[in-house]
Amino acid sequence: MYIIVGETASGKSAYALNLAKKVNGCVINADSQQIYKELPILTAQPSFEDMRNVPHMLYSKYNYYEQISAYKWACDAQIAVQNALRNKLVPILVGGSGMYIDVFCNGIASIPNVPRIIDNVKNVYEELMQVDEVMAQQIGPHHHSRLSRALAVKKFTGKSLNEWYNEPKIQFCDISYNIERIVCEKNTLRERIIRRVNAMFPNVLQEVANFKGKECSAIGFLEITNILQKKQSIQNMKNKIVQKTMQYAKRQRTWFNKYLPSNTIYREL
Repeated sequence: MYIIVGETASGKSAYALNLAKKVNGCVINADSQQIYKELPILTAQPSFEDMRNVPHMLYSKYNYYEQISAYKWACDAQIAVQNALRNKLVPILVGGSGMYIDVFCNGIASIPNVPRIIDNVKNVYEELMQVDEVMAQQIGPHHHSRLSRALAVKKFTGKSLNEWYNEPKIQFCDISYNIERIVCEKNTLRERIIRRVNAMFPNVLQEVANFKGKECSAIGFLEITNILQKKQSIQNMKNKIVQKTMQYAKRQRTWFNKYLPSNTIYREL
């Protein structure tokens, strides 16, 4: 199995597509936005032609209101890999969501589902300090979602997140794989991002206008909404999308530099 990672717009999807043609492969999505149906243009999903020429799985699979976790994706990715092998296809996971790749390759703690705790960050931090001081200090007083998660787990399971992390993990991958990281020089990456953003228009405007969800975390959604509401010009918002995408690519690069294994194969496109 191949696992292809890289920053957004680095060329990893095209690389995976060409690889699939050479090795009789199946491309399996590992991108946390491309798994949703509603915004294929905004999230730069493969074209219908590409998906017709090569088998693709886990693209446009879910609705946005489902808000798929890394655990749920990994379960479905495991099934996709098994289906590919059953059909004598080489599985090729491709995406830029580091957490997805990490969970699939290394497993995830078997923490039960617990209700969300809704309160302000100060109260959550103070309550967590009372019931799980070590975890509270480890997270710090400003990370609201992580604090709320840690408090909920402690309250509803009676065990600290650290205790759960030390339990045997749920595993998803039981076959050998090669990780290949696609790298791209910064200026080249910026040019590719600009081309991608320009290519979205004008069709992406109607796509976002048709979106029925209450919220969306995809880069560019807010900016295009501002265009539709006539709050900003198209060019200003294009520039903003490019800026946000470059910032996201930097975060991806930082994650890959820190967490990818030492035997990762690097390919410059």
